[in-house]
Amino acid sequence: MLEKELELMTKVSLLYYKQEFSQREIAKKLDISRPKVSRLLNKAKEEGIVKIEIVSPVKDTSNLESEIELRYNLKEVLFIDKTDNQPDELIKIKIANKCSEYLERITEGKEYLGLAAGTTLYKFAEEGNFSNRKDYRYIPLIGSLSDIGESYNSNEICSILSKRVGGTNYLLSAPALVKSQEIANSFRDETRIKRIFNLYKKIDVAILGIGVASKNHPLYKGHLTPREEKELEAHPLCGSLGIITYDQNGEIIETAFLKRSLGIDFKELLNIPIRIGLAFGVKKREAIFAAIKGEFVNVLITDLNTGQWLNKI
Repeated sequence: MLEKELELMTKVSLLYYKQEFSQREIAKKLDISRPKVSRLLNKAKEEGIVKIEIVSPVKDTSNLESEIELRYNLKEVLFIDKTDNQPDELIKIKIANKCSEYLERITEGKEYLGLAAGTTLYKFAEEGNFSNRKDYRYIPLIGSLSDIGESYNSNEICSILSKRVGGTNYLLSAPALVKSQEIANSFRDETRIKRIFNLYKKIDVAILGIGVASKNHPLYKGHLTPREEKELEAHPLCGSLGIITYDQNGEIIETAFLKRSLGIDFKELLNIPIRIGLAFGVKKREAIFAAIKGEFVNVLITDLNTGQWLNKI
């Protein structure tokens, strides 16, 4: 039996026997069918997972995951194990595989995936371990962050996924940031771009890299006017999701540059049913915490150490 199947069986057992969720509630929370919940509970008994107490056959993080889900009102939390000497690339691959496993479990009947930008999402597109071909539709959530073809752009991430996994990728033919609000409005009125923005209403699942916001962020670096730099300095920057910037309390930072940016806005994002945040490491903890407080993400995939930190603060 695969480790991911054992992990799901353990989580279902904990919800049912320890947290006293009904099978219907578990099915809704984990986006699986009620008959599947019943089968998993029966199989858990056969496999010896459910005895007098729940015994996990893999490294047990399910209790901590469930505690954080309840504390922060998240749909689901998933951890990857991380040691201090592991390179970031290996950690990103672990997160990529955990995210692909989660998607395969919950996306039956869900067609439209929204993808933001960033190196962790790129690794998900490049390395995510999907077991079979899909028919997803991939929607870029932010315009191009670079004009030199760097691989963390939303368009490229969508393209890689369509080639590796199957499905259709859409192209947002616009930069993330333009010179003025008037130019941004002109882009939004262009037929091909308007089509992408209209698709935001159809997205079932958004996959978002949680970034640390600063003036050196690719969205801002070299693009801010002196006035906009002063605006940003007046706000306590914390985290970013696409073009969305927020403070340590999870409050949106409304600045002039947002009006000349092209991508999904926070109101559209909050209408997406499943919003997966991917991030890890000490440097991103405050941004992760603030993203949860702002309800920008309702599913979190991160490292176990960050999970333990979230449970203590």
